[in-house]
Amino acid sequence: MKNKRIIIQINGPFYSGRLIPIDSENLKYLHQYKIGNDDKIEVLSKEGPWIAKIVSIENKVATAKLESPIHINVSHNILIHACLPITSNLDIWSDWIPSLVELGVTDFHPIIYQNSNYDETKTLNKFKKWNTLINKSTEFSHRSSIPQLYEPRQFQFLLQWNISQKFLITKTSYNQLNPRIDNELIAFTCGPEDGLTYEEILDLTKANWQHINLGESDMRTVTAPIAFMGAIRFELNR
Repeated sequence: MKNKRIIIQINGPFYSGRLIPIDSENLKYLHQYKIGNDDKIEVLSKEGPWIAKIVSIENKVATAKLESPIHINVSHNILIHACLPITSNLDIWSDWIPSLVELGVTDFHPIIYQNSNYDETKTLNKFKKWNTLINKSTEFSHRSSIPQLYEPRQFQFLLQWNISQKFLITKTSYNQLNPRIDNELIAFTCGPEDGLTYEEILDLTKANWQHINLGESDMRTVTAPIAFMGAIRFELNR
């Protein structure tokens, strides 16, 4: 049985014997699962996962002592950048994040397309919720690293990205074969609810973003990235 996992945001190096405070949100989690003194938990930070032991726990405060790093890598072995559109319905991101974290996305790039109806204030106000979802999904899936959420970027950012595996999820000819997926860095993107403009598709194509066809069905914006990542996991685990 796996130890319960919490994510700790603290500065400085991790080392055996270091005492770390448990924040109020994680303390609620420990109480919920009836975790008490001397129980083991997994602690995940930018330093990676560690085993820690609860040395004191009360109603409003708790402390854990780091014991040893966990050397088993539960993260996937390639970087996968999800360049997802800022959507008119920002709650779509709350549907994307848990599944995409579990499927192996390592970096989230919110992209401002012409049809994004971008509102800076509304979007940035969602970041706390989205980062919480990333952390909770990382805890649940026992990944060894926390995916990063970047600030929103203009569409032109994608045109300057010099990597070999860049994929655009779009409708293409059903007779066209999808490109081969290799076990190396991957980036992918798709359009918002109203799709990409002709000019955006043309610019991405000229910038060597390869078209990916997910079949004959018309997929909703919320479905396409998750379907793509499922196909990626299947292909890379052959």
